[in-house]
Amino acid sequence: MARDVIDACAEHSVDTALVDISNLIGRLSIGDSYSIATKEFPKLNQLGIVKKVVIVDSGKNNERIQFFGRIARSFGINIQVFTDIEKAKKSMAFDEIYKS
Repeated sequence: MARDVIDACAEHSVDTALVDISNLIGRLSIGDSYSIATKEFPKLNQLGIVKKVVIVDSGKNNERIQFFGRIARSFGINIQVFTDIEKAKKSMAFDEIYKS
């Protein structure tokens, strides 16, 4: 998954990724969440391409996705988690305006 995000950001010359997982079926275990946050997401920083990841979740797994976000941030990933895609997009738009 991290490789896909890196490749898409590089291809489109952007450094912020929106990952919408709100329609995923099933739940990640705490162990899986930890593994993804500690093994996959740190790869995003390795090449310096991806600066921020915005995740949109359905809110059904709020505890787990917040746990995931805390772990990812502890590994240096700039990550925000939203349950509303419009708020997520506004967050990304604000970052773009602020950069200018």
